[in-house]
Amino acid sequence: MKNTFLITLIISCAYPFIGFSQDSTYIDDLAKETSIQHATYIRYKTKTDSGWKVTDYWLNHKVQMTGLFVDDSCHTKQGEFNTYDTSGNHITRIMYYRGKTEGKETYYYDNKQIRVEGNNKAGEHDGEWIGYFKDGKLSGKAVYEKGKQVSATFFDENGNQDHSKTVFQREAVYPSGTASLYQFLGQKLKYPNKAVRNNIQGRVVVQFKVTEEGKLTDIRLNTSVEKTLDAEALRVVRMIPDWEPAIIGGIPTYSYFKLPIDFKF
Repeated sequence: MKNTFLITLIISCAYPFIGFSQDSTYIDDLAKETSIQHATYIRYKTKTDSGWKVTDYWLNHKVQMTGLFVDDSCHTKQGEFNTYDTSGNHITRIMYYRGKTEGKETYYYDNKQIRVEGNNKAGEHDGEWIGYFKDGKLSGKAVYEKGKQVSATFFDENGNQDHSKTVFQREAVYPSGTASLYQFLGQKLKYPNKAVRNNIQGRVVVQFKVTEEGKLTDIRLNTSVEKTLDAEALRVVRMIPDWEPAIIGGIPTYSYFKLPIDFKF
C-alpha cells in the first residue's frame, strides 16, 4: 500500500544536511522535481559504484525514504528500500531487483509491530503472505500465484476464523472501477465561464483520505491551476460516492488518494 503524509513546514537554512557534497532536488507529492515552495520532501543522491544512493527527507528533517537506484533519473530501484512517516515511524521495507519487487516485503504499524509480510517474484506477490493485528495476533494468511490471491484464511481479534472476509490486500477502489469514476466526473464537471473566456487550461490534482468505512474526507487541493478550476474540481470530488476501502492483511484501513482532473478544450 502506498500511504501519503503531507506537511507544509518551511525549509530553513539551518538544516543539518544542507551543505553536504551531494546532488539535491526538491520533490512534490507526485514524485516530480519542483521548487522549494511546492516541495513535499527533499532528495539527496550520491553516486556509488552500484548506482545512486538516495535519501529523501521530509521537510521536518526526518527521513522519508532510503534506497539505491541504478540510474541517474532514479526510476529503477535495486536492493532494499525503506519508507517512513513524518514522525519517523517505519512504514515499509521492500526488496527490488531491476526495478521490480523481488523477495521480502514488510509493512509495519506505528508501534513497530509487523502489519503484513510476504514475498514477491518478478514484481508480483508470490507464495504465502501473513497479516497481523496491531497487538501481534494473526489477522489472516493468503497464498498468491503470479500476483493473484488463490486462497486465504482470516481471523478475528479473538483468534476465531472469520468467514466474512475474502480479500487479503488491495488499494482503495471506486466501486465500479476507474472508468466509471471518470465517467462520473465527466458528467458532473462544468468548465467555469471565466476560465473559458480567458483560455485557461490545466490539470488540477485533488487529494483525499478514504476512511476504513470508505468515506472520502480531508478533501483538499494537491496541485492548483487557477481559482475557478480549483473550486470546480473540489466541488465535484465532494460529490463522489463512497469507495471500497483499502485492505491490508484482511483489515480495512485508511489510505490517501490523488485524483488528477484535466481541464482542456
